[in-house]
Amino acid sequence: MRDSGLPYPAIRAKINATHMVGMADLHILKPIQVIKDYQSVELYSLPLMRTKGVFMARVFAILDGEILAMMNQVSMIVSMETRRVLPTDYVCEAMGTDVMKSTMTAPRRLVLPDDMELAREIKVQYSQCDINRHMNAGKYIDEICETLGYWEGNHKIMNRLRTEFVGECVPGDTLSIYIKKTKNGWYVKGIRNHEQLSFRAYVEMKDVEDA
Repeated sequence: MRDSGLPYPAIRAKINATHMVGMADLHILKPIQVIKDYQSVELYSLPLMRTKGVFMARVFAILDGEILAMMNQVSMIVSMETRRVLPTDYVCEAMGTDVMKSTMTAPRRLVLPDDMELAREIKVQYSQCDINRHMNAGKYIDEICETLGYWEGNHKIMNRLRTEFVGECVPGDTLSIYIKKTKNGWYVKGIRNHEQLSFRAYVEMKDVEDA
C-alpha cells in the first residue's frame, strides 16, 4: 500500500481514512524451526491490484531461494468518520495515484458449516486493539490459534490460515468463538455480542507425528 502511493499517514491526512484488513489467506509451504545466523527471510510482493472496493496484494516469503510461504491479502480504505469502505476509484483519484487498473474480482468468501459449536468466549481488551480503535487482526489470529490448541500438546504444523474480517470488535465486546472440525481442516467463526458476525476463518494444521 505504501509503495503504491497509499501510505497510512497520507490517507489519514488527505481523506481522513485508514487501512483495514478484509481478508488474509496464508499458505505455509515449508515450515522452518530455526533460522541460522547467516540466513535471512526475504519478502517479495506482486504489484498491488484492486477491485471497485478493495486492494489486493500477494506477498512471498523466501529463504535461500525457496518459497516458504505465500499470503494473499485484501485491504480496504475505510472512512474514519463513517467506518464505511471508500471506493478504490475515489481513493486513487484523491491520493493522486493512477496505478492499478480495476480489472480484478474480489475473492469468494468462505462458506461456513451450519452446525458449528461454541468453543469459548472472550472479553475484548484495550491491549488487543490498534490505532483504528478495534481489535487488531493479529489478535484475532492469536485467539483462533488459542481456541484450536495450536500451542498445546504435540508440536503442530500449520499449512493454511485464512481469515476474513467482517465486523469490528471494540474494547468491552464479548467475542464468542465457534468451531467445526472437518476431514481437511477447521472452520472457525467469531460472533460479536451474541449477534453480529465478526470473522470467518479456515485452518489446516496437523500434529508433527501426523504430518
